[in-house]
Amino acid sequence: MVLGHSGVMVKEALAFFAPYFVKAGFAVLAIDYRTVGSSEGEPRGLDHPERQVEDFRSAVSYLQTRPEVRPERIGVWGVSIGGSVAAQAAVLDRRIKCVVVQSPSVWNGWRYMERLLGRAGVHALRDRLQQDWQRRYEGGQSAHVPHLTHLRAGEPHPPARADAAADDRQRRLGPVPHA
Repeated sequence: MVLGHSGVMVKEALAFFAPYFVKAGFAVLAIDYRTVGSSEGEPRGLDHPERQVEDFRSAVSYLQTRPEVRPERIGVWGVSIGGSVAAQAAVLDRRIKCVVVQSPSVWNGWRYMERLLGRAGVHALRDRLQQDWQRRYEGGQSAHVPHLTHLRAGEPHPPARADAAADDRQRRLGPVPHA
């Protein structure tokens, strides 16, 4: 079983859930999405659902190589946004035989963003995203929004580095037990 975390966690936070799966007889692999926690990748703390789906699928590929895993019985489990990502991975990858979603928070991304930012805030965000896309197309640098930070329309961009916060959470939580 591949375990995927929410947008405000790292894989070590899944240590609470993993023993229950192990006790039930599952092999468990908790993952950090690329750029988050102990995973590699730059820029740090990048939320990119399509790549997170790829990370679930790569974890499935890895589990298929393990002698203690029955490749035809691999499932995925995700909490919050990780649940939405797990479901997307299962839609694309027929090797995934079971999907468990706990507290899925983002089934409809636009509705979710409207709750966070309001309709005007979503329109402002879409405008900024379009400007960023054009700037990157023309060879410029992309803007970066710190991971786990919600900006309201008109608020200044905070200078804090998100990867430092993720690294601090990881140090406090310690290693996750593996099956």
